[in-house]
Parts: sequence; structure tokens; C-alpha cells
Amino acid sequence: MTVLDSVGQAASKAASGVGSALATARDRAGSAVAAAPAAGDPQPQPSEEAKESGRYQGVRQHLVDFFEERRMAVAHLREAGFGRRALLKGAKTEALDRLVSLSKPIRSRVLMALRESMKDVALADPDMWSSARLRIASLIDHFWDDLTVYVESVVVDAKDQMLSRAADHAVLENFGSKPCCLGLPWLRARLLYGYLPFDISIFGQIKRPGFWILTLLSITPTYGVRVIFFAILLLCILGGNPPDEYQMVTFILSFKGAQFLSSGVLMACVAAVKYYMCVKPGGVHTCDTNGPGVSQDLVTSSVDFFGSCVLVWIAFLLLPWTASFGAARDLDEDSGGTEKEEGCCSKYDRGRGGRLARLLGYDLLSFLVSCGLIYYLTIEDISAQDETNLQQVATDKDLLLSDLQNWQFRSRVFFGRVTYALLSFPFLIFQLPVLNSILTHTMPTGYNAQGYCVPYLLRPMPEETERQESRHMA
Repeated sequence: MTVLDSVGQAASKAASGVGSALATARDRAGSAVAAAPAAGDPQPQPSEEAKESGRYQGVRQHLVDFFEERRMAVAHLREAGFGRRALLKGAKTEALDRLVSLSKPIRSRVLMALRESMKDVALADPDMWSSARLRIASLIDHFWDDLTVYVESVVVDAKDQMLSRAADHAVLENFGSKPCCLGLPWLRARLLYGYLPFDISIFGQIKRPGFWILTLLSITPTYGVRVIFFAILLLCILGGNPPDEYQMVTFILSFKGAQFLSSGVLMACVAAVKYYMCVKPGGVHTCDTNGPGVSQDLVTSSVDFFGSCVLVWIAFLLLPWTASFGAARDLDEDSGGTEKEEGCCSKYDRGRGGRLARLLGYDLLSFLVSCGLIYYLTIEDISAQDETNLQQVATDKDLLLSDLQNWQFRSRVFFGRVTYALLSFPFLIFQLPVLNSILTHTMPTGYNAQGYCVPYLLRPMPEETERQESRHMA
């Protein structure tokens, strides 16, 4: 007997069962109605009528038999295959969930084996110092802990996508209510979506003129433009209530990366060109008028120098009160466009930011080194000009304050800014796409056109583009 024959027999049984059940229910309901007293007849007491004829007991038995036969008909329908699609979908979802859960011990063993293999390769030198050996082993262990956390978060995110728990692009794009035109929320949404979009990669951003304007503002080191731009950006991110952890971490890394490129590399090249132009043959120079840093006033230079340290520390100190929107992929469409507001104290978490705390400690040390360099160059120049003892100059406040008006001091501040910016190079390592998530324990997010922080998800490929690519591949 084939499968089609068995399905046909089950379907015929189901049909006959349903038909017989309906016929029996109709006959018994009719007999029960006929046996019931008319509307005009006197109504006897239920107890006397039950004793005389047992009609109520008969109706009860009819109903019991009807539902028993209906249950048998449903069983025949299930045998025929009705309802199996929903059961199969639920079984598939449960199987995927169990498969991911069962693979966790295997992933852990593989990661641990890779860690030990890497340690064996890194520590294979027999002449390596014991201190260096311990340090390298510790670094590998710490990095592997971060890598394990990152892998598990990626697996959970992939599982949500397989089980259709992740919100699609349309939901993320339309999430939240649109702000009023030309208001502060509207300006905030325009800035965040133009600079930190959730659905556009760097290849799409370079096609937009607004992105180039914002990028130019972020790398302009003169007149404090870069610090003012990132200060406004930080205020916009903090307006999320609560701010997103990934966006705060990205703000710190982007700010320090822009400092390295603009106040570091760019200003160092400018200093070299200006120094070459101001030094003349025969010991003559014009560095007091067009030398490095002389044309910049002390106020804007101080804003760039101190703001580069203070602004990132403000963002870092606010990290424990942030929330993570990168893993919350299942957004409620009926939320009315409102974000959840919870008490700030309930969200406090010192673990936010991953390994970023040590990097901020390094940044503070770099800032102090740059300040020390400016101070040392100042007392060295004053002692050389006035032929005064170096220790005496270092303790003479009036002499130091009088030097603030000299062009040499503006030049020293310029080189101090360059030194501090060049020391920000390690922040560029954290900006690498994979290392960023591994070392900071964050999931990528972005902002939609309404100014709401949502998980990062690229726009779907257009159908026509997919067809053209398939033709080229063929």
C-alpha cells in the first residue's frame, strides 16, 4: 500500500466520521427538542421531571456522545495530515534551538584547543625571558576570554536569525515616531542618521555629500572645530535615554582616531613644512611670525588639547549607565515608537566597555606626558634666555606666567598637541571591525531616520541587482 492510498483511506475515514457525527448530533438534538415541553406548558420542577422521565439525563448523554464522536473525527483528520505543517514548523524551530545549545560544549573545546596551540607557538622560543613568557601567556588568555564572549554572542545572534526572531530591515527602519520638522529632535535625528546610520556601510556613506561634510568637521584640528563637533555628537548620543553602549565606545574610539589623524599626522606634516619655510640661510629665521603653531591662538589650542582628554573621559565615565541595543533584535512594532525608560541606577554596570578601561588609563598617562613635555620645554627655554638656574625657573610662577605671551609658548603647545595625538595610535587598533567587538564586548548598532538606536542591519539587495549579479556569475 502506498502513502497516497493510506492518506486517501484516512481522509475517507475522516469524512465519514465527520458526516456520521453531524448526522447523529442532528438526530439527537431533534429528539431532545421534541421531548422538551412546549413554551406554553406549565414547567414542572426539574427534580420531578427527572424522576418521571429522565429527560435531562438523556440530553446530557446525547451531548457526551456527540463530543466523543467529534473527538474521533478530529483524530481521523489528524491521521489524514491536517495540522502537520504547524507541528513540523514547531519541531524544526525546537530542533534548531537544541542543535545550537548542544554545540556549545564542542565550541568551547575547539576554542580551548586553539588557545593552547597558539600559546605553544608563541612560547616556543627556549631563550625567551620568563617575564616575557608570562606576559605573553597572560595576554593570550585575556584575548581568548574576550574572543569566547564574542563567539557566543555571534552564535546567539545567528540563532535568532535562523529562528526568525530577528527584526527585519523594514521594522528597524520604521521603528519610533518621526520628530517634528526643524526641531531639536529632528536635527539630532538628521545628524545621527547622517553620521552613524544603521543600514549603510562605508561604501554607501562615501556616496553621500553630507557624510563628507561631517567627516571634514571631525578631522579639523584648528579653532577647536573637532572638539566642538564631537561634543555635539556626544550630546546627541546621550539624548537616547539611555545611551547605547556600542555608540559610546565607538564615540571614544572615533574621537581618538580622528585626533591621531588630524592633530597628529596632519599637524606634524604642517609643522615640518612651516619649519622648512621659516628657517633661512645664515641663521636667519621668521619662525616668530610664520613658524609651527605661532598663528594659532592659545585659547583654541587649549580647547583642542584639553578637550581631547576631558571629552573621552566624560564618555567613559558614563559607560556604566549605558544599555546594549545590539542584541535586542526583536523590536516591538506596536510600541508606539517609545523607548523603554528605566532608572539609571538599575542599569549601572562596571563591565561596560570591556578592555577600554586600560586604554583610557594609557590615554591619561599620554596626556600627562605631553603636559610634562610642554612644561620642560618652557623652563628650558626661559633658563637659556635669562641665563637663570633651571630649578629656580621651575619654581618661579611669575616668570612662567610671563612666558605665556611669547610666540615660543604657542609653538610648545603646538608640539605638545602633536605628541599627545601621536600617542593615541593604539586607539586605531580597537577600531578594526573584528577587534572592536572582541575587545569591547559590544554588538554593532546604528540610528534610523527617527533618531532611534537599533541593531546594525544592512539594507536588502535590490531584486534587479541580484538578477544582474546572477547573470554575471553564470
